[in-house]
Amino acid sequence: MAAREALHQLVDALPEQDLPTAARVLEALSRTADAIERARVVATPASSRQRVARVLSPRLAHAEQASDFKKEVLEAPPDAGI
Repeated sequence: MAAREALHQLVDALPEQDLPTAARVLEALSRTADAIERARVVATPASSRQRVARVLSPRLAHAEQASDFKKEVLEAPPDAGI
């Protein structure tokens, strides 16, 4: 509560002509804090995101080269940081 009282003292010490500016600054700070809180509520936690894998096939000029390519599927550990 001491911080709130200190802010009240600062506002009380401001000259009258600076009060509109102080009000705009505090209002903008409040809107920013509200937006950040809404983003936290709306954001999907990383643990619930689906992983998407894309498997692409090479385009070969000569079909007989297809036997040179073998597809290997590797499963990444959960802590791989992908």
